[in-house]
Amino acid sequence: GYGIPSSPNKVDMMKEEMLLNVSLRSRDFSFLINLPIKDQPILELIDHWSGLAVCCSREKEVQVATWRAIRHSIDHGIDRHLPSLLASLGVVYKKQGKLKKSYALGKVAVLMAERFCDHKELNANARFRAYAGLMGQ
Repeated sequence: GYGIPSSPNKVDMMKEEMLLNVSLRSRDFSFLINLPIKDQPILELIDHWSGLAVCCSREKEVQVATWRAIRHSIDHGIDRHLPSLLASLGVVYKKQGKLKKSYALGKVAVLMAERFCDHKELNANARFRAYAGLMGQ
């Protein structure tokens, strides 16, 4: 299971970030755009939850959940819900003052959303999160 801690501590955060960095293998987030598309129901659940968690200022939980979703996508392929998740993570990074990382995730989220243009609602949701939360100043 995913077993996301309800209140991740510093050790949990360091562990999850390290696991993400190992999965990324020194690549930036833009490489995710070209991963194969495969339906991933777990990403839909994480996406719905993270949208609410961002609004409730549960940044650590959003980070852990999205980092795990990214790792899952690297192993199994991307899903139409990943662009929204990336945009939510970008919002968290923006709140933490990591503006370059935040903006980069917003760009990746928008570009990835274009691959899912047949899912208009999800495409619009990802773009809204990216433009309103990250790119709009």
